[in-house]
Amino acid sequence: MNPVRQGTELELAYAAGIVDGEGCIILYKSNNTTSQPKLRKPGDVRYRYKVQVKMVDPEAVTLFMEIFGGSIYMQYPKSRANFPQYTWLACERRAASCIKQILPYLRIKKARGVLLLNFCENISKSAYKGRGYRVPEEDAAKREEIISQVKLQNQRTRKREDLGMLQ
Repeated sequence: MNPVRQGTELELAYAAGIVDGEGCIILYKSNNTTSQPKLRKPGDVRYRYKVQVKMVDPEAVTLFMEIFGGSIYMQYPKSRANFPQYTWLACERRAASCIKQILPYLRIKKARGVLLLNFCENISKSAYKGRGYRVPEEDAAKREEIISQVKLQNQRTRKREDLGMLQ
């Protein structure tokens, strides 16, 4: 869905806080999974990126949908002891637009936001030539490096959380 309105400065700061605490900035490589097998070629990959927020309360994810577009879906728990979660998801251009708008307010995930925008810049500089286009080795290497930097940032965050729980 398209964004409904422009977010206020306060809403963008709030959104950054939600992404810092409950959100994910994801960059990854996937195999070509087109529904038309004859278009698949061995070794074809796609470089993708997205921003995701999961919460029990639908109010925050609805705000994300209004300001940034994207989609909302429900994830039901495997155990009845847990609550269903509302998930807001923005992929590709919508994810980049979201990060551009909230980047000044991000604290914990600011480095990942910058890496996502660098990733987008690398993709936009590549001349897409349609289906079956292979990413030049230099561009692929740059994208792989950015993906590994994001993974490293995620590991650092987990280690900090583990240390905080031990104290």
